Amino acid sequence: MVETIHSLDELHIFTTVSFDKEDSVDLSGAILPSEDPNGCLIDSKREKYATLVYHSVSFQGGYGYLIKSVRETATSQQSVMVKRPIREYSQLGQEALVQWFVRKALKPYGLHTAVPKVYDIFRRSDKVCFSMEYIRGVFPYEYILKSTQPDRVFFQIMAQLALLCGILQRDIRFDHRDLKADNIFIRNKPVQYSVSFGTKLYTLECPFQLVIMDFGFACLGNIKGITQVNLAKDILPPLDPCPKIGRDIFQCVASFWTISTLRDKMSMETQAEVDSWFISGKRDYSKFIKKFSDIKWIYVLTADPDFQHMLLDIDTLLARIAFLYPTLLHVSEILETN
Repeated sequence: MVETIHSLDELHIFTTVSFDKEDSVDLSGAILPSEDPNGCLIDSKREKYATLVYHSVSFQGGYGYLIKSVRETATSQQSVMVKRPIREYSQLGQEALVQWFVRKALKPYGLHTAVPKVYDIFRRSDKVCFSMEYIRGVFPYEYILKSTQPDRVFFQIMAQLALLCGILQRDIRFDHRDLKADNIFIRNKPVQYSVSFGTKLYTLECPFQLVIMDFGFACLGNIKGITQVNLAKDILPPLDPCPKIGRDIFQCVASFWTISTLRDKMSMETQAEVDSWFISGKRDYSKFIKKFSDIKWIYVLTADPDFQHMLLDIDTLLARIAFLYPTLLHVSEILETN
């Protein structure tokens, strides 16, 4: 298999990377842009190409914090989020590269705006940070709770999620591994997606766009499903298969379903439908999901090397949504031409 090389010139990092193996995504040996005391970003050619003006901390988690900022260049000024690490060994450089790569993989389909654009990867003192597009939106459960058509909105979110995950799993063998309700944003931007899987063409129109955030747990696998790039070495095993059938969707839907106010907003038909998605053989995971207020236990379940959930396989889920809501997700057969 021929290794694919990607230039990082647009990030003012004058080197190349490959996402086909772990050490190729390691930026420890690369000369990254640096930030001076005035917030100016200076690349290895000593060119000052942007300035960051920091405002307020928007979020702080166990691995880093997000600062709402303004990025200024000679020709533009825009709001951005800057992610800084808390721990010395945080892999924010690798996380930013994977996020950049995921967006690049979605671009041929016109779906790239579903991932925040990475503008800069740079050193601030001895720590690697990155800046990305600022997304104005709300969490999906907030959007659903305010909707007058919560069932339809829920399935629109699931359809967008399935299309995005399907492309990424097929084209770059990607799993997010931390996909949950608070790692997704909804912004008021109408979208129209048209994506084919096998002989099926799926077309979706929505009055809003789903945006996937936080790639710090992501993995990229090879053609045999063996993890090549692992962004969660301290949490998930190095030989964790990637991607796993149904993993990302399972974790995400489960995170929605732990929210009792969201479940109660749905019709009884939708509640029964989603409950059925969590049946695997003699196991009914919906009972556990509704019992707990978080999904920490699910990470233990999905980390099992043999985990897969066929009911939430991309093709199965898209077909089911198209059957339930044919006016929401249209499916047509692609005719073969001789």
